[in-house]
This record gives sequence, C-alpha cells and structure tokens, in this order.
Amino acid sequence: MSFVILGHRGMGPTARIKDLPENFLPENTLVSFQESLDLGADGLEFDVQLTQDGELAVIHTDQMKRIAKDEGIEFEDAEKLSSQFNMASLAAYDVGNGHNVPKLREVLDFIVERNEEYRLQTGKNLVVNIELKSDGTAAPVYDMISEYIADGRLDKDDFVFNSFEWDRLRELRACDDDLKIMPAIKTVQLFGEENVIIPGWRVKEGTPYTDEGLDRLKAFHEEVGVHAFDCIIFDLRPEMIEFAEQNGVGLFTSTSNENVSAGSIQGSLSIMIDASRRLKFTGFRADNVDETRKFVDAIRSTKSLIDMGKIREEDVQLKDTSPQRHIIDDITELTLRPSSDEPTVRKNSIIDSNGENHNLAPGIPIDDDWQQASDGSGVKKKRMIDLMITRHTPAANDDDLQAETNTAETKVPSVDDDSNTPEGFNNS
Repeated sequence: MSFVILGHRGMGPTARIKDLPENFLPENTLVSFQESLDLGADGLEFDVQLTQDGELAVIHTDQMKRIAKDEGIEFEDAEKLSSQFNMASLAAYDVGNGHNVPKLREVLDFIVERNEEYRLQTGKNLVVNIELKSDGTAAPVYDMISEYIADGRLDKDDFVFNSFEWDRLRELRACDDDLKIMPAIKTVQLFGEENVIIPGWRVKEGTPYTDEGLDRLKAFHEEVGVHAFDCIIFDLRPEMIEFAEQNGVGLFTSTSNENVSAGSIQGSLSIMIDASRRLKFTGFRADNVDETRKFVDAIRSTKSLIDMGKIREEDVQLKDTSPQRHIIDDITELTLRPSSDEPTVRKNSIIDSNGENHNLAPGIPIDDDWQQASDGSGVKKKRMIDLMITRHTPAANDDDLQAETNTAETKVPSVDDDSNTPEGFNNS
C-alpha cells in the first residue's frame, strides 16, 4: 500500500494568475520542479505537448492560451495551439518571472539527477507522471522514455501516464503492454452535465456518481488495463474507493487549474488516506507538497487515535471548505492566523475517556512566499493553519474540545476573467 505526493506542475498552476507576483514559480518550469522536490515531493506531474517541429514541450494548455493571447493569435481549439509553435520559439518565451518552457528531455535529465538523492532517502525512484496534453504525443513520448529505460537512467516502473482524452492512452498502450496508465475522468462524465455547477470544482449537493460515468471507467479498464483511476479532488467521494477496489486498481487525484491550499481540502485528503489503506497504489498531485504532507500526517495521526480507541470517530469531523480560488478566505471552519513570536493558546485538541489531552494539530506554519503570497510585494509572510477538527456532538463542560474558528482575511492575486471557461476546470 503506497501513497505518493507529487508536485502538481511543480508548485501548482499559475497560468491563470494575471501579473504573476515576483516570488511565484511558474508552473511546468525547471525551477518549479526543483522547489517541489526540495520540499519533499515523491515525484513530479507535468504536461507534454507536441510542437510544430516535432519536439516535446513541457507546457499546459492554459500556458499555451496565455502565449497565444500575448502574441495576438486567434484559436478555436487550445489543445492544437502547440502545433503552431516550434520548440525554439516556445523555449524563448517567458512564462513568468524570467523562466521558460523546457523540453521533455531537459525535465527527464533533471529527474535523473535528483533520483540519486531521493533513492538514498527512500530506497525508491521518483515518480514521473506525464499527462499527454495534445494529440500525437503518445508515440514520441514513448520513444523518448524508452531511451532512458534502455540505458538504465530511469525504470519503466517509474512512469505513470494520464489524460482526459483516452484515445491518447490507447495509443500509448499500443506501444507497450506494461506502461502504467491512468484515465482521468471529467466532472460532467462522473455526475452528469445537468448536475454540474462548475466542472472540476462543484456539483449540486448530494449528487451521486452516474452509472454511465463509472461504467465508462470500468469498460476502459477492461479494454486496456489501467494502473489507477484518476479524478479531480473535488469530485472525490468514498464510493470511488470502493469502485477502484472492486476493479483491482489504484486511485489518483489532483487539484484542477487553480492553486489550492491543502487546508481547504482536508475532507478529501482524509478520503485519500482511507484509500491508501485499501488500495495498492494511491497518490495526490499537490500544489504545495510540504503543506500537503503536514496535513496528511496530521490526519493520519488523528485516524490512528480513532483506531486505538483514544477518541471517538463521531467526535471528529474533517470536511472540505467551500472551494474558492487560491487561498480560501472568510471561512469559519479553518483557522488562518499570522504567526507571532508570542505564545498562542490553542484549543484544537480533544480529551479522551481517560482524561488525556490529545493535541490533534499544533498548527501548521506555512510560508506565504510560495504560490499563495497574499500580495505581490515580494515580502515573505507567514500564516498558521489548524487541522480542521470539529467536535460536533459536545458533551457537558467540554468547551475545550471545540476547535477554534477564528478567521483572517487573505488577499489573493487577481485571475483573468476570461479563464473561467467551464471545460477548463476539468484539465488538471
């Protein structure tokens, strides 16, 4: 049973942020990949597209849209934009703060270099999660990774491949029967278009998965043999664990096209931890690996206390907050508080039947100079996030069991208004 945390496009999506702050690391760049691994990622997820001259560029469709917009290029299908550029022109383009679009070969070479350190620490290689983002990528991607596999620089087992366009995965399977394939499924396919408020983000409350969506996943698995099912974290329900278990596959999830704080998806992370106990392979593409791992560890500790009978499961409530762009602000279930040199009295604890006090989360300090700075000034800021533990059936005289619900206002970078295309939320 394994649970890996990968850097989602490195340090998370940035292409939709207008006027990228100076201290942000743009998505799908070598510097963003380096920072993610420095923070302890188990591997990297990135997007690959085929250029006009047959090169493989590491770039997301949203990045291509921004380049096209800046260059005054009109388009109907964003996923075909890469075919209008050669690699040299993409590599010369500044995707944010002086950083450029890398080639797939450059990223693979970088991973080879970092593997030695990771292998010494864990005994394993880094996971390489490639999303096939444009048509025609499967065969050239396979040819390139085969070079690295053949000479031992990377192992075939290190690679996992995903795409929302399953024909690309079919083409990849035709190249090799043993590659790890993960079909990503869109919100509208899982819940039905009539139940979706914002694809990849929000559906009508209480909406179950559709039989059609699950049947589609099962049929694809029977056709090509998949390593894991893949869905947006906001689409995750406990039923997906059961469905994956029934089909003998793993489960992978991801944030979508906006940078998401792990503190706002504690309920979904809790479901993924449950999945890791039951499935052979599970993973999450995180927008900040360090923050995510701290929450995962805290949630695991809480579940262990429940397993040991130290606390009651009904006394613990982990749930997602209402999804909003970037940092969640003005929410009551999650504490966002600037750190201070002064000691802080915290009540985020629970007392068991023996009178022992269990501090479920001492507060997780997060540097706001990563992809969620509260302004563009470049000034480093800190905030403190509590694990969202709520005593929802309090007994008499147990006020200390109630988690704090202080909030603090947080400003976020502005996002282009024209980025709100519904389908766009579905592409991770």
